[in-house]
Amino acid sequence: MLWQRWQQRQSDQPGPLDDLLLALPILGSLQLRADIRSFCDSLGLLLEAGMPVLDALPRACNAVTNARQRRDFANLAPRVTAGQSLVRAFDGLSFHGKAMLIGVLNTGEATGRPGEALLRFARLQAQQLAASQQALASWAPRLFYLAVAVWMAYGLLSGGGFFPALPAELAGR
Repeated sequence: MLWQRWQQRQSDQPGPLDDLLLALPILGSLQLRADIRSFCDSLGLLLEAGMPVLDALPRACNAVTNARQRRDFANLAPRVTAGQSLVRAFDGLSFHGKAMLIGVLNTGEATGRPGEALLRFARLQAQQLAASQQALASWAPRLFYLAVAVWMAYGLLSGGGFFPALPAELAGR
């Protein structure tokens, strides 16, 4: 419940928790990819519906849950307003999968269908994200069980389970 509430907040200023979440080894990358997918999906749908790019960009930013990422994606609109193409505006960002997005978006702009290209990229990201989440869901319990087994083995070996010690008065010391 608290996690969902935190995810739905619309803070403009990124906090330390936003940075911490993105810095986590596995979960940070999943969060980043989910935000990129949500942004591209929203922007693609808005462009396909006929909304102008400059109107669609701020609305698509609302789909991004992490405030740091939302602020980064909000910087796209001023770049497009300054005359850059959507591809060049994305080129200023840094994220996993940027090369694929730029390639797909280049093709989309060349054919006059950037919305369709963004939706295609969002579908690919969703498939990759689902595969990563599935792998995490199958490996997390295994790693937990392994940690418990190691802890139990350590307890047995360092305690008196296998190698009991005689009391000092019986050992003749």
